[in-house]
Amino acid sequence: MEMNDKNAKKGAGHESGHEHHESGHEHHEPGHEHHEPGHEHHEPGHEHHEHHELVTITVDTKPYKIHRGNHTVVAIKQLAGVPLAYELEQLIDGKLTPLADGATVVIKGGEVFLSHPKDGGAS
Repeated sequence: MEMNDKNAKKGAGHESGHEHHESGHEHHEPGHEHHEPGHEHHEPGHEHHEHHELVTITVDTKPYKIHRGNHTVVAIKQLAGVPLAYELEQLIDGKLTPLADGATVVIKGGEVFLSHPKDGGAS
């Protein structure tokens, strides 16, 4: 009967040694983490576009192309061929606003300017 006992123990030992070798389950599906092709598209031309975009402004009813951004009143006069001695006014909310030569105008596109000889002096 001792033999049976030993066999029983051996059988039991065999059972515990039955660790399911599931190493195949640790497959991390290669290529899953590196599969984002769309993420390298930084479109470098996008930021560049904002600063140097040409927009249209109107000076004395004529359209002129100018880069959007800050421009001095003198630069706008020169662009439009307005004599520097003239006064430049900007149409803002339906009102003509006189602009000083040293002033800076923020151009976004669609601004309307009118020039006329400065008042006073020789008439």
